Amino acid sequence: MTLYYRVLRILIAGLLGKKVTFFEPLTRKFQVLLNDIDLNIHMNNARYLSIMDLGRFDFLVRSGLARFFITEKWQAVLGGVHIRFRRGLRPFQKYTLTTRIVGLDEKWAYIEQRFDADGQMVAHALARAVFTIKGKPIPTTEVLKKLGMDPVIKPLSPVLERWKEVDNDLRTSL
Repeated sequence: MTLYYRVLRILIAGLLGKKVTFFEPLTRKFQVLLNDIDLNIHMNNARYLSIMDLGRFDFLVRSGLARFFITEKWQAVLGGVHIRFRRGLRPFQKYTLTTRIVGLDEKWAYIEQRFDADGQMVAHALARAVFTIKGKPIPTTEVLKKLGMDPVIKPLSPVLERWKEVDNDLRTSL
């Protein structure tokens, strides 16, 4: 139930609040609630992923991409996530989630999401998502054009290139 409440808060704040450009980081404040914790009395690992979903949703609304989900029936499909936990979040602890696009290739948008609390990084994640229409990928150059941006794709950083290779190796080996 609290996730629905958080979604509603994010939707309202996204529609009424500050907008961001496609490559601008977006930081959102949260607090660990009692239903976020596990038996170890810290935020459950799965809840990090749910909060990351909220951060990406907020980013879609504030960057203007969400309108294409309504007008043109776009969808965003997550293709992979790598998350690294550094320390736990305690009940009622306040933290921030920063979401930003860190790279694009022909198909994927690469997203960094970072959890911080008390001046320290708590968790760090990389995700990749594809925008689709009727189940088919929309080239990222088309996404940039729709946003009124230069549709030039810059090379991925070496870290993202390596992650992409490892992810593809895992996909083919399984």
